[in-house]
Amino acid sequence: MFGTVVAKISPRGTTDPMVEMTGARKEARSKMKRINIFLFSACALLALSGCSGHMRSLSREEIRQTVKMADTEHYAKLQEAQQTVDLALEYYEQGGYRKGSELFLEAADLYGDLGLYEMQRRALIAAAKLQLKCSQRTSFLLTVERFERLLGRLEMPSEDERFLINLSDHMKGRPLTYPVEGPWEIIFKKNELKEEKP
Repeated sequence: MFGTVVAKISPRGTTDPMVEMTGARKEARSKMKRINIFLFSACALLALSGCSGHMRSLSREEIRQTVKMADTEHYAKLQEAQQTVDLALEYYEQGGYRKGSELFLEAADLYGDLGLYEMQRRALIAAAKLQLKCSQRTSFLLTVERFERLLGRLEMPSEDERFLINLSDHMKGRPLTYPVEGPWEIIFKKNELKEEKP
């Protein structure tokens, strides 16, 4: 009922103005549809013609250049990461623990970008140790969390790494992730006794 238009004939034989307006709207809509279809087709044609310029096959020389450029960028980033580690070690030797830890974190980011996750883990552990030396509790906790995310689900970290993870748990007041043995057991038990005393 709402979709149909009933043409009323006036006494003079002309159509009702409401019907004329409805007809004009229909005509305008049909023109807009045609314009939209034309614009869509034009955009699609331009997009396809734009892509066709980039779809040509690469020559062997272009492929070699691309690979060489990627290798060069990878090598440059690796060099930057190694230089950052060297500088961090220099700061460590001079007692600049805070700056050294920041540099180790930068190196960890670079190694992560390169996909060298073992090196990234080592840099994070070095940063965590220096953060402990300069009493950066919050930074230490964040660094250990970052390190833990890199661990495989079934992977057993080294003794040093387990100690740092357990220490992080202890600082947060959580149960220790790994069993504690040897001298570490004495350290954690002493701390527990101190906390229990009023």
